[in-house]
Amino acid sequence: MMDAQNAPPELKKEGSDWWALYNPRKVVSAGGVVRKPVDVSLVHNIMHESVVCCVKFSADGKFLATGSNRSAQIYNTQSGLKVCTLVDEDAVTGKQGDLYIRSVCFSPCGRWLATGAEDKVVRIWDIAKEKIRSVFDGHQQEIYALEFSLDGRLLVSGSGDKTARVWDVTSVLGRPHQDNGSSSSSVVGDQTQPTVLTIDDSLADKMPELDVDGDEDVDMGGEGKKESREGDLGEGMDVEGAGRQGEAGAPEPSADPGITSIAVSPDGRYVAAGSLDSVIRLWDLRPRSTSKPPSSSVPPSSSSPAPPKLIERLKGHGDSVYSVSFTRDGRFLGVCKFG
Repeated sequence: MMDAQNAPPELKKEGSDWWALYNPRKVVSAGGVVRKPVDVSLVHNIMHESVVCCVKFSADGKFLATGSNRSAQIYNTQSGLKVCTLVDEDAVTGKQGDLYIRSVCFSPCGRWLATGAEDKVVRIWDIAKEKIRSVFDGHQQEIYALEFSLDGRLLVSGSGDKTARVWDVTSVLGRPHQDNGSSSSSVVGDQTQPTVLTIDDSLADKMPELDVDGDEDVDMGGEGKKESREGDLGEGMDVEGAGRQGEAGAPEPSADPGITSIAVSPDGRYVAAGSLDSVIRLWDLRPRSTSKPPSSSVPPSSSSPAPPKLIERLKGHGDSVYSVSFTRDGRFLGVCKFG
């Protein structure tokens, strides 16, 4: 694997504490002139008082949220200046006063910021007021991933407890999502319980498996069909920070196969999750019901909708999966592993 140490000069760009590598398949040399499809340069160097655990842009790209110890912070991407700091003064911290914010996510409208932390709580912040709007409590371990649905109504959280939970953001009290069947993007399930998506490997022998390698993407195009296809979704560069020797950071996640990344398909139907066990799991939130139709004496509207279903386990990554993302058309799922 090419890295900054052995890459030729025309395929890399370096700063004082960062470097970028260009995909050699995307770099064209003609007449001694090297042409690159994209370039990168450092715009801002935003310093924090503690380790930065996560970063996320707003949908319009105007703001950047970061999660660190005890606080989430929002910055203006044009000026690099801090807009606000979000701190829950009532939060229960560790023995040393630590509470690492493991995940942050803007709502599509940009009004809210969701944060997930070591205290197993999801908080929805009103950015303008710098106050907590909702609290979602139910996970048994810290929260590593957050993702809003495209309409902003649902929030999916992924945790080290091997579950992803679907929450209704419109609930000020922070109740778990309850489906009323009125929205095409609704998530079905027991109306008195949270919609919980669980890593259930007991089903592994009963469902199809798709082997994928690091250079492949997954085609989600057909109804119920997943095809492994060679491809390159990116424009050809990787950017990494060099880091500081001996810098203290947030504790690493445990080796347990908890969920580290979450993605919601643009149509709100599928949830993909990456985990520490190198498997990408895919749930269908609105599967077709396989139950028998109700008797003629029972109105069709009273039949129970099918619960969310784990439909795919994508294997092939030898290392932990730390990032998953759907393309805008929902046809492809991109994944990023550690190492």
